[in-house]
Amino acid sequence: MIPAQIDFPCWRNASYGESLPFVEDGQPVDLTGLIFVLSVRRYATAPTALFTLSMVSSGQGLQIVDPTSGVIDVQINWQTIRAAYDSVNASQIADSIVNLAYDMVCIYADDFRELWLQGMLTINPGVNVNG
Repeated sequence: MIPAQIDFPCWRNASYGESLPFVEDGQPVDLTGLIFVLSVRRYATAPTALFTLSMVSSGQGLQIVDPTSGVIDVQINWQTIRAAYDSVNASQIADSIVNLAYDMVCIYADDFRELWLQGMLTINPGVNVNG
């Protein structure tokens, strides 16, 4: 699969959610038995991730809604977004926009790993945050 390019616009004072439909040749991709991991880094080749999302049944992370529908829900809580913003923004101008790189890898049953999704995760400062 050719990696899709989707950017995620976030605010440091709000959680973020997105439903991602995967389609190939006009049909939903069957996600049965697949595992996904999404890593967010300061820049694409940064040696460590600021945070990583893995498969969950609810809450923050990645959730396959229905394996045959080809849809993955991404949920990032506001605390995670704020921590990433604050860790990066400490060396930048106060209240600036922070651009981070992310990618989502599909892990097959035989441990073959394939990049399915990549893009920028942009965190806007927001104004309703205490502290």
